[in-house]
Amino acid sequence: MTHPIKLLSIVSFLLLAFLRTALAADASGTWKGEMSQGGNVVFTLNASGESLAGTWVGTSGKDCPIKDGKLKGDAISFAVVDEWEGQPITLLVKGTVSGNEMRLRIDADNGSWGTSAVVKKQ
Repeated sequence: MTHPIKLLSIVSFLLLAFLRTALAADASGTWKGEMSQGGNVVFTLNASGESLAGTWVGTSGKDCPIKDGKLKGDAISFAVVDEWEGQPITLLVKGTVSGNEMRLRIDADNGSWGTSAVVKKQ
């Protein structure tokens, strides 16, 4: 015979797991916006669970693959290697997804540069 407390714990765990998945932000799609220090940015993202893949088109105008993409609830983060003045630069992107809008902080991994951006789902 199963103990009611054990059964309740299992049901609660499954319900929480389902709600976490159901309430996760929908980051898949194309996002466009402007960085606060100027320049446009376009993301094409594909979210699967807590994993995030896709590309970024920044000031270099080149498609750059997203690395280490994560989506936990409404928190999003990834890295991308782009180009600045002919030199590679790794950018770290962190922020939140809320409906059709993302508010992001974009920083060079070496701390030499940073900006914010608001992008909208297209």
